Amino acid sequence: MNGFQLLAATTSAVWHDMQPIFGDCIRLALVLLFCVSGYWKLRTPDATLAALHNFGFRSATKAWAVLLGFGEVGIALALVATSRAGTALALAFLSMATALTVSAVLRGRRFPCSCFGPGRHEIGWATIGRNVLLLAFAILLFVSDDTHTLGSFHPLSVPATAGLAGSVVLIPSAQSLKRNRSLLERQLKGAGG
Repeated sequence: MNGFQLLAATTSAVWHDMQPIFGDCIRLALVLLFCVSGYWKLRTPDATLAALHNFGFRSATKAWAVLLGFGEVGIALALVATSRAGTALALAFLSMATALTVSAVLRGRRFPCSCFGPGRHEIGWATIGRNVLLLAFAILLFVSDDTHTLGSFHPLSVPATAGLAGSVVLIPSAQSLKRNRSLLERQLKGAGG
């Protein structure tokens, strides 16, 4: 066996051993994503309703916004209960959201999507890129040989996902604090004296 064959065999063996962990990390990340997104839709239904109107659902009511939030939390629960069905639901939802976003961007529409709560982040190519990446992960999870059932995760996948999620939350939070430092300092000085 030459060096290339040895490297290929070793890489294949490592991938075979690590694939369940990668699949679990993707699944847990999607669970986290849908939980957070659903939570914000339930917490801020007015912002979600405004986004629905901007996406073209003019007859949408606040009940639609609340149902959308519960639907996303339901997808998260389905991902925990059974990976195959949960992933299919996530794929359907992400496909719809991506198609709506692409359509709006191509028509020159810019508005806050309220995906993760009310904010100033308008839809655009970055939103589409994020959605395509999430779709790619969901597709990878769906086509993998994943037969997980209720709560069955590889022991290493939980800390790995927690570390990834932590970095995804901490980096933007630190950037936001840096951007708003002077405002925070003024507010703290005003509160203290």
